Amino acid sequence: MKLTIHQLRSLIEANFRDVPSQQVLDKAKDLKRSFIKNVLPHDQEAWFAIHFFGAYKSQDKNAPPPTHKWSDFENYLHDYAGRKNPNEASAVLFHNSMKSLGGLKNALSSSKIALVLKGTITSGYTSDIASTKYTSKGTYGYDSPSAGFVKHPWDLRQGWLDDRQFEFLKDRIVDKEDLDLLKTQGYQSGRYWECFVDNHVIVSVIDLRGEAKGKDWDKHIQPILDAYGIPLTGKDNIFYG
Repeated sequence: MKLTIHQLRSLIEANFRDVPSQQVLDKAKDLKRSFIKNVLPHDQEAWFAIHFFGAYKSQDKNAPPPTHKWSDFENYLHDYAGRKNPNEASAVLFHNSMKSLGGLKNALSSSKIALVLKGTITSGYTSDIASTKYTSKGTYGYDSPSAGFVKHPWDLRQGWLDDRQFEFLKDRIVDKEDLDLLKTQGYQSGRYWECFVDNHVIVSVIDLRGEAKGKDWDKHIQPILDAYGIPLTGKDNIFYG
């Protein structure tokens, strides 16, 4: 069976048992703090995170088993629609001047829907960066009960973050010049910039393939979106609020 990069990443995250040293974790956290303080301190309101939705493990242990194609998304909405999610999530960095997902073919091929999230962008990287938790192996980054910097970056090709990895990633964290370039040019080559977003809320939902419709969507998903005033858009008319 051929695995996609997202399936491979999830498999590694779910089964890797080793943990990086506390010293390396502290350095990674300091890198995030520096990003918030020096790179994106005053312009946070204009920046958003778009998460391409995949597997999801509900925080509710009594959540019913999957019964339709949107069950995972329904569970996610029941957990977080209309309220702040305190856990960091991996997403793609977007400025509110960027109205289209054009140029993101790789990301568009992996999901049916995407979520526009508004929160604190804690770090951004000029490439696709795998990530895992500081505190647990987790499932897709959504089952940690603790708030704060609960994710750290690492390179999928090399393994867990060590001092060598830290230097590799430090070269890829975005700076102010990178942000200015992204605002003016957008994503051009199909590659995207990974970011982590903390304390986030759902602003809107993007229908990536024109599949957000039909009996199951109308019965299970649309009523929740309507109840919380969450718009559904296409990939070329992103809504940031």
